[in-house]
Amino acid sequence: MGGDHKIRSGLLVLCVVFFAAGCDRNPAEMSSSPKSAAVSPVATPVPATPAESVQKPARLSPDVQNFVRAQPGQVVIYISADDAGGADSLADVVGESGQVVSFGATQMLTDIADDSVDVIFSDSVYHKLVVSNIDRREWLADVHRVLKPDGTFIVADTNAGQGKGTSEAKSLGQIEDRFVLDEVSAAGFDIIEHGAPPGSVLDYQNEGGETAAAPPVQFMVKFRKPPVPPGFQEQ
Repeated sequence: MGGDHKIRSGLLVLCVVFFAAGCDRNPAEMSSSPKSAAVSPVATPVPATPAESVQKPARLSPDVQNFVRAQPGQVVIYISADDAGGADSLADVVGESGQVVSFGATQMLTDIADDSVDVIFSDSVYHKLVVSNIDRREWLADVHRVLKPDGTFIVADTNAGQGKGTSEAKSLGQIEDRFVLDEVSAAGFDIIEHGAPPGSVLDYQNEGGETAAAPPVQFMVKFRKPPVPPGFQEQ
């Protein structure tokens, strides 16, 4: 028993001396294999920070911006269900001398002064007015009220197809462009430009001259609030 105790004590002393002598050494230098010291460590990919991993909101394409034609110094209202990217795009155009005000899809413009806005852009919102049972006459009257005379109102949405009207607003998020043209015109706006691309349901015809089915496409329509006639005074 005494011999075993002395052996264990000796081993304990050796272990203490060994670790004391090697505690300030690199682990690679302490390896028993000479090759392990020469192996370069494999780089570990650095995970993205939260700011890097968040997807940036989509900005308006050049084609859309060219259609809207906002100008430096203008006051613009951007109406969208997800306004971050579009509002930023328009803010870059109007600059520090202008202003971009964002509204949700079904908000009324009650806090905006009369005849104070140059451009209103309704981005993929018109079908949501139908789905939410918003009084569109009242909504359009609000748009007309806040626009300056000769101001522009742009409606962009997904075309449901000829004769569909609002029937697919809830199920597919689509609305017929002709329906929008007629309804907004009836609210006192002039049609300036219809940006439906070639092949839209509105214009597509087969060889027999009959309207044929076509895939839904984005459409854009630009309206204008008519200028006030010279000498005209509202009652």
